[in-house]
Amino acid sequence: VEYLNGFVPDIFKAHKAAKQRRGKIRLAEAQEKYPEWYENRIKNGKKPGVWATSRNVYEWWKRTIIDGATVGHRYYCLMTLSMYAQKCSHYDEKHNPNPVTREELEKDCFDLLDHMESLTETEDNHFDTGDVLDALEAFDSKWTKYPREAIEYRTGITIPANKRNGQKQPEHLEEARAIRDIRSRRRGEQWDAHNGRRNKAETVREWRRNHPEGTKYQCEKGTGLSRKTVLKWWNQAEPDAMTPGNGV
Repeated sequence: VEYLNGFVPDIFKAHKAAKQRRGKIRLAEAQEKYPEWYENRIKNGKKPGVWATSRNVYEWWKRTIIDGATVGHRYYCLMTLSMYAQKCSHYDEKHNPNPVTREELEKDCFDLLDHMESLTETEDNHFDTGDVLDALEAFDSKWTKYPREAIEYRTGITIPANKRNGQKQPEHLEEARAIRDIRSRRRGEQWDAHNGRRNKAETVREWRRNHPEGTKYQCEKGTGLSRKTVLKWWNQAEPDAMTPGNGV
C-alpha cells in the first residue's frame, strides 16, 4: 500500500490507520458459530438491522464543515455529509423522530456549493455541481461503517473519539450527569433536572467542554444563542477543565 501511495495525489492515498477487513469465514462455519444469524440472514433472507442515529450528528457535521472545509478536502466533506445523512435517515420514536431525507441532503449540499467554491484558490480547481452530485452517491447503506480515522484523513477535520471507558451508554450518561452537577454546584449554579434550564453562561461553557476544538460560529449555531452572547461568555470557559465531547 505504501508503494502504491507513491503514485497518487495525497487526497487519494490509502489511510495508514485504516484497518484491513477480516477474512471471510465459510457458511458452514458461520452456521455452526452463529446459528441464530444463519437462520435469520441466510435461510430466511432477513435484512441486517440498522441503528437509528440522531439527526444531531448530521446537523453537527453540516455546521462543522462550514468552518472546517479546506481546498483538497471539500468533496470529502460533502461525501461525509451524505454518509451521515444515511446514518440519520432511519426513524425511531425515541432516538431519531425526525430523520434526514434524501431531498433534505440534496438541498443542503447544493446550498453549500457557493461556500465550497468560494474557497477555490486556483483556476484549475473549481468546485462545481459535478462534485456535489458525486458526493451525493455516498447516501448509501454501504458507507455507514466508514472508519472515523479515514473520515478525519479525507476531510482534514479532527473528530474527537466517543470515550465511555468500557461502560454501556446508560452508565456513561449517569456518570457524565453526576460530573455536570458537581461542576455546576462549584460555580454556584443550579441545574434544573426536570427541564434542563440553565443560564446562558453555562450553555456556552458546556458547549465548549463538549466541543473543545469548536469555533464561536459553531457554538452560535449549535446553541441558538446570539453572536453577542457567545462572545460575552466564550473566554469564561476554562480550557484546562474542558473534556472531549461525543464524537462520531
